Amino acid sequence: MADQHYYLWSKAHCPFCSEAQSILLQKIKSYTVHVMNNKLEELENIKEKYDYYTVPIIVLQEDDKETFIGGCSDLKKWLSEGEESD
Repeated sequence: MADQHYYLWSKAHCPFCSEAQSILLQKIKSYTVHVMNNKLEELENIKEKYDYYTVPIIVLQEDDKETFIGGCSDLKKWLSEGEESD
């Protein structure tokens, strides 16, 4: 099985960002959170890169493969579909 690590670009006090972190914590997934409140220009670059304009922005890294997940609701769907296929 590949090493999996999730990356979240978020803002402080964002309920969807907090929920996404809680989900990953409950599912015992490895993740890193980038809080972007003081890095708005960098956040805009990330938004453009993934063509996704709300937070959180969630990406899964598996070895050398990067998969764009989306936001919190996309993460829920992604994880529930992954559990069904296990």
